[in-house]
Amino acid sequence: MAAKKEIKAIVFDIGGVVTKPHKINLSRILSEYYKISLSKFSGAIFRKWDKMLTGKTSMKQYYRYITARLNIKDTNKFEKKWESLMKKHVEPNKEMQLLIKDIRKNYKIIAFTNVSKDVERIGIKKGIYDHFHIKVCSCNEGMKKPEKEFYKLLIKKSQCKPQELVFIDDSKNNLIPAQKLGIQTIHFKNASQLKKDLKKLGVKI
Repeated sequence: MAAKKEIKAIVFDIGGVVTKPHKINLSRILSEYYKISLSKFSGAIFRKWDKMLTGKTSMKQYYRYITARLNIKDTNKFEKKWESLMKKHVEPNKEMQLLIKDIRKNYKIIAFTNVSKDVERIGIKKGIYDHFHIKVCSCNEGMKKPEKEFYKLLIKKSQCKPQELVFIDDSKNNLIPAQKLGIQTIHFKNASQLKKDLKKLGVKI
């Protein structure tokens, strides 16, 4: 019971948790549009994906790299098509937004996510982060999950002890480093399951 009283902050992954799972395959759509094989297109996208995700490569540099590698002439047009598709990717999970709005009355609410600058910008415009007290994003910090140092940064920014945090993610792999640091975790499947698991930990809902 003591652990339940210690919880001071709830930490949420964003993609697939606070936003709905992706319904479109960006690589497939763009590869078909440009008549490039999916394997070749995906290879170009993921070659510098980590650097883009951690902000070490800007979005403009990333688009230029992809278009140069795939011999796509109009980088501006590619950027517009990419971002248009990304807007469809980022859709709020309304049930989760209501839950977050409710529990923020009693707990510090933290976003902890691997996200590119363009998707972060879209998320801000769509109100994804409106109810968060703290936002820890890979594109702003130069680190990403599941890197151990990124979780240490989360603890520092939360101003809480590890055992005072509950971290929610839809990827089990991303929960492992948190558990090793003493953070309580929940593997997210849906909002109903999450509410039950939070209540088991003594979170007021």
